[in-house]
Amino acid sequence: MSQDHELYVRDKNPSMDEIRPDPQHLLSLKLHWGLHRKNETLLFYGMIIPCWALEIAAAAMGPYLRSGSTAFIVCITLFFVLHWAAWFQTAFAMMQRSSWRRDEEAVEERVQFLWFAVRLQRMMLVCYY
Repeated sequence: MSQDHELYVRDKNPSMDEIRPDPQHLLSLKLHWGLHRKNETLLFYGMIIPCWALEIAAAAMGPYLRSGSTAFIVCITLFFVLHWAAWFQTAFAMMQRSSWRRDEEAVEERVQFLWFAVRLQRMMLVCYY
């Protein structure tokens, strides 16, 4: 009886080799329109680090020079420009990697999407709290 059960289970379930994708496929990330992931990350941090520095500078100048001073207005304007540029860059990268496909081919895209979501959440936490 156990031999019949084993044949039944083997017939109902495909072999594990058929389910697993090709390992080389997981290593080759799909290039979406726009920049490669490394260049995109460098560009993001090139925008967000000066953004945070400008936010700190504007917060330090605000109480002393008041909000009508030219230095404060320049700092806060550049902060908003860099912040929203980094936000839109991350949002567009997330849109490129969002997928309704739920198969093994889209695993790396979903992982990248989640990392972009984490990065966007961290950026929002640092800039608004």
